[in-house]
Amino acid sequence: MTRIDEANAEWSAAFRRAGHEFVMTTPKQPDQVPEIDWFVLDDPDPPFHYGPMCKKCGYCVCVDCVSPEEIEPCTAQDVAEGAGK
Repeated sequence: MTRIDEANAEWSAAFRRAGHEFVMTTPKQPDQVPEIDWFVLDDPDPPFHYGPMCKKCGYCVCVDCVSPEEIEPCTAQDVAEGAGK
């Protein structure tokens, strides 16, 4: 498993609880399952910052720099749940 693959379930669950929706890759074959698309965030020098992007609000966050508790809530209009937590 790579470091990206090990972005743990707790972190991913917190991203979803904040109302975010992961950008998913499009499978190359019809029988493949889509996967979370990880982005290398704006940093040309190692160590690279990488993480998911919310497809609803565009929020990007580095999984190494931000703990699950620090994830900001989704700002998309259609998200009512989770606001004010």
